[in-house]
Amino acid sequence: MKTVLVNGSFDILHLGHLSLLKYARKFGDHLTVALNSDKSIRYNKGPTRPINNQNDRQRFLELLGFIDKVIIFDEYTAEAVLERETPKIWAKGGDYNLDTIPIGEKMACLRNGIEIVFFDYIEGYSTTKIIEKTKAYQNNFTFN
Repeated sequence: MKTVLVNGSFDILHLGHLSLLKYARKFGDHLTVALNSDKSIRYNKGPTRPINNQNDRQRFLELLGFIDKVIIFDEYTAEAVLERETPKIWAKGGDYNLDTIPIGEKMACLRNGIEIVFFDYIEGYSTTKIIEKTKAYQNNFTFN
């Protein structure tokens, strides 16, 4: 069985997330999504995140139907997940490249023979941008 792993917050699912997940699925016959826990998202993105809690985010992903396994992890990077799951391929979003992946994650891939593939970044799609757009809309909306 050829397992592909994708990790991330997947806080507010959008076209960029879905495109990455479908892209990753093409590389193997089993897709695992490692989902950052609420705790690790707060550490990585700040105290106002996540918008959706980890149980809801896990359920959203499971409902997509083409994801075989969703696991939640508390660590701040995916290093331990890569060591535990040892997929054949690790798919990363286009907002990353070999220079921006933390060294521990790169070393876990080297130790376990995990190939890294990158998905092209889709401009304009990010959870942060969705949140900013929503706040801007809220600030311009007035009640009479």
